[in-house]
Amino acid sequence: MRIECERCLIFAAGAMLGACAYAAVKNGKAKQAAVKAMARGIKLQEQAAEAAEKTKESLSDMYAEAKNSLEEAN
Repeated sequence: MRIECERCLIFAAGAMLGACAYAAVKNGKAKQAAVKAMARGIKLQEQAAEAAEKTKESLSDMYAEAKNSLEEAN
């Protein structure tokens, strides 16, 4: 019975947290803050993807140079 009680409490806590999150998002200032936070996250994601692409290109160039150098040595 104790495990069932713990599960009920966890469910109730989750429901309460969900209700609080819903109320906070409905609030204009909280919604604006959430939108700004998401915008920053999107910007960081784009910057990380751009950096990864540049790194990939650089490594690809290095690989080609190394392969060319190896072929010239033989």
